[in-house]
Amino acid sequence: MNLRKIFLCATGIATGIAIASMNEKLKIILMIAIVLSVATFLFFVQNKRACAIILCVCIAVGFASFSLNMHFYHKADANQKQVQVVGTVTDEEYLLKDCIVDGKKVKGYINIKGARFKNEDRINLTPGTVVGFECVLQDYFVDKDGMYVVDYKDGYRYYTNDILTEVDVLEIKFPSLDEGVRLYAKDMLSHYLDEQSFGVSYAMLFGNTDYIDKDTLQAFRDVGIAHVFAVSGLHVGFVIMLVNAFVKKRKKLALAITMAVVLFYAWICNFSPSIVRAMLMTGLLLLAKALGREPDFLSSLSTAVCVILLVKPFYLFDVGFQMSVGAVLGIDFVTNTLKRVVKSDNKFLQKLLPAVGISIGATLGTLPFMLQYFSQVSLIGVLANVIVIPIVSLIFMATLICLILPVLFWTFPAIGKAISAVIESTLLFQYVPTLTLPSFNLGIIAYFIILYLLSGHCRYKLWHKGVYACIMAVLVCLMTILPNIPAKDTKISFYQSSGDTFCVRVKGENYIFSKLVDFVDYAYVLQNCGDKTTLFVTDFADFNASLAVSLSRFTQLEIKVLSHVDYFDDDYVLLNKNKIDTKRIKTFKADNISVYSFDYLGKVLANVIEFEGFSFAYVNELTPFQQGYLLEHMPKCDAYYSVDSYNQIKQKYPDSIVTTKNYVDNKDIYSTYCCGNFTISPRGAKMVFAK
Repeated sequence: MNLRKIFLCATGIATGIAIASMNEKLKIILMIAIVLSVATFLFFVQNKRACAIILCVCIAVGFASFSLNMHFYHKADANQKQVQVVGTVTDEEYLLKDCIVDGKKVKGYINIKGARFKNEDRINLTPGTVVGFECVLQDYFVDKDGMYVVDYKDGYRYYTNDILTEVDVLEIKFPSLDEGVRLYAKDMLSHYLDEQSFGVSYAMLFGNTDYIDKDTLQAFRDVGIAHVFAVSGLHVGFVIMLVNAFVKKRKKLALAITMAVVLFYAWICNFSPSIVRAMLMTGLLLLAKALGREPDFLSSLSTAVCVILLVKPFYLFDVGFQMSVGAVLGIDFVTNTLKRVVKSDNKFLQKLLPAVGISIGATLGTLPFMLQYFSQVSLIGVLANVIVIPIVSLIFMATLICLILPVLFWTFPAIGKAISAVIESTLLFQYVPTLTLPSFNLGIIAYFIILYLLSGHCRYKLWHKGVYACIMAVLVCLMTILPNIPAKDTKISFYQSSGDTFCVRVKGENYIFSKLVDFVDYAYVLQNCGDKTTLFVTDFADFNASLAVSLSRFTQLEIKVLSHVDYFDDDYVLLNKNKIDTKRIKTFKADNISVYSFDYLGKVLANVIEFEGFSFAYVNELTPFQQGYLLEHMPKCDAYYSVDSYNQIKQKYPDSIVTTKNYVDNKDIYSTYCCGNFTISPRGAKMVFAK
């Protein structure tokens, strides 16, 4: 199968998966449109029939793969059920593997991190410990908000906050080999490096950023070099360089040893989407080289994408997978262009050109996804990558050698200093402003077509390329501008997030209410940022101050606090240091909206929002007494968003619209858990649900 056809297969499978993830009506319309288009194409264009048939078959295969995987994923649902769980503790604290639920083995991990233990002071959850208990399981749905696969790609299947019995230790076993490797690395690095350097080095090796403090991690993201923590082609390349240093003359032996080492490395990194893509591409490229053929990036990437999406179709919606594929496409297209344009016998230039091509290509390849998910891109990202990547490669290989050969432990202080230098450089780069741009939306496809047209892969005539590139550029502009035209309607949009995020839109102005807990909340706040936007922090105790600082730097929104403020908290110091007003407000009035807090003994029970003659209340987590007091004394509202009192509110006010983020059996209560993102809007004299 030639390059074009394998690329066509990957495109078709991805298209089929994307269609299968849509709502039922849209699926049918798109499938009918594709069938009619292919039938018309086959009728009029005879010499391209093979390509049309391949594309059609691959779309059907992608559609079937997604549908079957979704069916079997939900078939094993144990959500909201009281069950008996037996599981083995992993090297990640409070994560259970090899789980048995009510006598049936389930795939994936059960997360018990947020659970309250009855005998926590008397149990030692060390890796390899087999434990048993009764609990109520909660499901990690992959389709709760469009397609959300952050937990799925990490292998999480269930979590629990309610352990109903004491946790019994049933058996104590040795950790598995991959866990043992990670534990060994963790012990060595934490012993010889300081806390900050340990977190960065461990993330570079295994892709786990849990041990990096949030400000440092945010700095790496702002500068555009956080990809050093996503184990992918960069890391696999380092591993190959180490292997080739020992076996490089015998091609077939080198191929076998290299792939065995890469496979082992992917295993201890839990087969993340990016490293699986890199592993498959590496195998194909090395195989081609061993057989005496010219390696080809695009055909290798297409084959890897086909294999991954057929086995794990949900990975199509993973940000890491998208950025990994985008980066490789960008690198391939840009390096091909540079080879054709820049021709020189200068040895220094010949060595510098690939490094520059990789940096520019990776930046251009990930640019649309950075804008899509984070709405910003670093102005110094290319330069930072050119400077940091060579240093990171030396740190990575030195750390790996020291872990393999512990006798070299005396070099760890030097490694620690190098890591500290990278961190300090990144913190300095962070002061360079980032560029905030609207996302390309579906224009991402047209954007990559432009890169393809400019690369050496495209064999069209120059003027043909120019015409097609101009058409694609117009499409990018249209797809960027049209979805971002501000709507003038009045509505409340609710988002599936950790921080109870919702946005009240009144006459073209946005008022966002959020706990701002994590990057999901951050993304929704950015999505709703316009010229006139106010962010109300609903719970100072839970929100992420570093995200608020980032918002204040890169947007024009005002930030106001509606809850109690801890004036001795580190977050308070950070906010004031960045000139963000943290004084708690009890009432807020503007031309279109008013917000006031309903308190009892210093506790904010609810925040009431009034606009356009309607009233809406955000109800906090309350004790039974506080619930009773709220329902007895607070004036009735047209609509409510409640953290935990939704059933009581619906019972008290059956004609009011009640919403929550939690799972509910009551169909009269709207939940982002069940509906995904949704909206309620004023209609006539009342508010109604509008999906």
